[in-house]
Amino acid sequence: DITELYVDGILKVGGRDYEALGKTLAAVDALPECFRREGYPLAKVADARYTLNREARTLNADILVRTGPPALMGNIRVHGAQDVNAEYLQRLTPWTPGDEPWDSELLDDYANTLRGLGLFRSVEAAPAAADLEKSGEGGVAVLPADITVAEAPFRSISGSARYDTDTGLGLEGVWEHRNLFHNGEKLTVTAPLATEIQGIKA
Repeated sequence: DITELYVDGILKVGGRDYEALGKTLAAVDALPECFRREGYPLAKVADARYTLNREARTLNADILVRTGPPALMGNIRVHGAQDVNAEYLQRLTPWTPGDEPWDSELLDDYANTLRGLGLFRSVEAAPAAADLEKSGEGGVAVLPADITVAEAPFRSISGSARYDTDTGLGLEGVWEHRNLFHNGEKLTVTAPLATEIQGIKA
């Protein structure tokens, strides 16, 4: 569960090289995320010790990363949804629970998908660290993901103006409902509000 990495000028993790000196601290901060994308959702830096060589102008670092147990992507648990069906949000997950190694990037992509629905003011996604479930092949933990949302207003009214050389100025109103049957169904109604007819007399 513990991986020790030694940094000497160049830090190499997962095939990526990070120049030391000014970039070393940022590289250390990025280390846990590398493991979280490779099946270790609870990875964190447990200890970091830095040695500065002023003559060589290098920064050496001894980094101790506690990866935690490996895990598979589990079910999502939705919190905060009142008018949007949680089952609808579960159907949007791009993974099959218990089949894929944990990938924090996949979870981030899913959260961005929910943000793009126009149904929520905010979306937060995180591994349910306290609820590891011992299942899956080889006893690998299946880790649920907690999805916390704050719903946005589903109805909106807007208007637009247009100008045509034949008909003149026109106004159009738009009414939209983005969660008609609680599963993200969208209904849009448009109607002309006013039209000014212009004519040219010879």
